[in-house]
Amino acid sequence: MTKSKRKDWLKKFTKLEHLEGTPSNNGLYMGDPSSWPDRNDAFAIDHAYPDGARVLCMSQGPDRFHMWSDYGGKELGVCLWFDKSEFVGGLNDRLGIQHGDVIYSTAKNGKLKFCGKRPKNAAFTKRAQNSDEREYRIVQPSRDDHTLSFPKASLKRIYLNSWLEPCCVEREAKRISDLLVEHDYCKSVEVLQSRLLGFQKWQNALQADFPKAAR
Repeated sequence: MTKSKRKDWLKKFTKLEHLEGTPSNNGLYMGDPSSWPDRNDAFAIDHAYPDGARVLCMSQGPDRFHMWSDYGGKELGVCLWFDKSEFVGGLNDRLGIQHGDVIYSTAKNGKLKFCGKRPKNAAFTKRAQNSDEREYRIVQPSRDDHTLSFPKASLKRIYLNSWLEPCCVEREAKRISDLLVEHDYCKSVEVLQSRLLGFQKWQNALQADFPKAAR
């Protein structure tokens, strides 16, 4: 039997309050870089697109506390997982859209040193301090297009944040599942809870590896 190919994911962190607009509009909000707190990142976008652009940032990296904290609003957050090949396949028909991996860089002696192949333009590089995000970036060179549509089948999982109490998880999971069905999404989309703050397998392994401290 051949081993199945590992799936590559694109993850979008957002807030629960914004989730309803995703299935109802079948789209993700593209942000205005001028409102971003990271002025280095906004500077790179403005340098590449002086007439303005809308940008969608997605992560290809593993769960990180700061991703939930900075982009998901902690106890207010949710993370949508998309099949990368299916999601990106839906971008190729969009005129003007540019997309690709962010290539991280450092500045030395007045020049950038890239941690990989030189990107297509300045909008696709970011300071190396952010490299654990493994960002995939979608850029629309326009100030007007606020929503990026995507293939419905590309949405595979939705993770609720680790801060939610069990009673809230059950309620939110049902609400989200009902919303997806209402807007004709695949019934197999999984609604789960992130184990970022309490990963039992790791805790069990730690107990097995270290003797319990005496009280």
